[in-house]
Amino acid sequence: MTEAIAVPRTSLIPALPRPAWVVLGGDFISAVGSGLTLPCLFIYAHQVRHLPDGLAGLVVAMIALASLAGNPLGGAMADRWTPRRALMAGLVVAAAGSVALALARSPAALFGAAALTGLGVAISWPAQDALLASVAGQAARSAVFSVRHATMNAGLGLGALCAAAVVSVAHPGSFTAVYLADAASFMAFVPVLARLRLPAPSASAPGLAEPPAAAPGPAGPQQQPLALERAGQARDPGPASPAHRLRPLHILRRLGEEQLRVLVAADRVVAPIHKSMLLTVCAALCARMIFFGC
Repeated sequence: MTEAIAVPRTSLIPALPRPAWVVLGGDFISAVGSGLTLPCLFIYAHQVRHLPDGLAGLVVAMIALASLAGNPLGGAMADRWTPRRALMAGLVVAAAGSVALALARSPAALFGAAALTGLGVAISWPAQDALLASVAGQAARSAVFSVRHATMNAGLGLGALCAAAVVSVAHPGSFTAVYLADAASFMAFVPVLARLRLPAPSASAPGLAEPPAAAPGPAGPQQQPLALERAGQARDPGPASPAHRLRPLHILRRLGEEQLRVLVAADRVVAPIHKSMLLTVCAALCARMIFFGC
């Protein structure tokens, strides 16, 4: 007589370690601050700071251009400084850019502030992904990245709704207030990261154990390549070292096929949202040019 195998039901809210929820909560707060400012940047540059349409559009594009340099820089900083320190540095740079946008008066100041904001945000993304992968563990990586995209989109949407209810071209100070609030949302995450207790890397994890030491004795012809290989590992930390296990590229290599499929599916969901936002902005600009003749 065969027994029925009970299939565990998956919960809507996954069971994640406490450090992972702390990082996700900080990312949600930062996303709310970004939602307050990103939809209003063109209006702020054009109608509050009186830039022409073309220059105002270039100010918005400067954030994306700066991210081209910020993403590889963030990955290199995470490899060199650990993901947590790289994330803290990116948040400080992004907060400085938001403050600079609030105080900018000239076109050059707006371009520089937008580039600084885009650079800081782009530095934060790869470092935060590496930090989430390390604190969640191999079994919960697919779940933590799914929640990460959900919280980020929820924060951006909530921030945009709040900005629509607060900002007004008739009151330029409202734009200054939301940019300062954006800077505060970045900086509020920094002390939380500084006090975050990270789980100790387990040396007994599958695939991470050190190779057994060879018995002492004279190195014969078959043992010489092994001795040279170990000498090279002593000079350069290998994949089994704790420092190397936290590197973003090594973490991505260790993702299984299931986790990679989840990441690809999440990217397919998020990419159309980003494209729709760009199309909405372009449609708004075209409608303004058609109906208002400028």
